[in-house]
Amino acid sequence: MNKYWFVKKFLLQSFPNSKYIYVERDIRSIIATRSQRREIKEDFRSKNGYANVFSKLIDNNEVHRILSYIKEVTILSQKYPDKYLIVSFEELVKNPEKSMKVICQFIELKCIQTIISSHI
Repeated sequence: MNKYWFVKKFLLQSFPNSKYIYVERDIRSIIATRSQRREIKEDFRSKNGYANVFSKLIDNNEVHRILSYIKEVTILSQKYPDKYLIVSFEELVKNPEKSMKVICQFIELKCIQTIISSHI
């Protein structure tokens, strides 16, 4: 049993009419962002108060966890296409109007130009 089983079962049973939108980002961008984060140690006043966490990402199998989560969301979107939508972050940034139309259609919301233009 994978670690997302409870969440999936809980969400689908507790909120049967809900829909989920997952904004998927390129794994390289996720790792680049996470590796630039700084960890605050207990003594943040010391000159070593902040440490690059890239090595911890590797040591803690963070890449594997991210890929596992993406795989799980992909499986959910294939199994329940009426409940889960995957939207590419890069596509959302490049073509927000097209992406917003897809999202509006998925959530069954009349796509009003105001919605689209106010978020571009």
